[in-house]
Amino acid sequence: MTNDFLKQLQNEAKQQQKLYSSRIIPQPFDPLTSFIGEHTFVVLSVLSVLSAIIVELVKRV
Repeated sequence: MTNDFLKQLQNEAKQQQKLYSSRIIPQPFDPLTSFIGEHTFVVLSVLSVLSAIIVELVKRV
């Protein structure tokens, strides 16, 4: 049982290493992505207000 757990743990570590080495967002953006992750509702609220304003402005043109 311990052997199976260690194999599973090694497989998980390999998958995590693949994910870390082939990043979708480059490492310099880590502070930004951390901020978005920690303040999700604030970011979504601001984006929704901005998109609503843009939609209203586009409708008027």
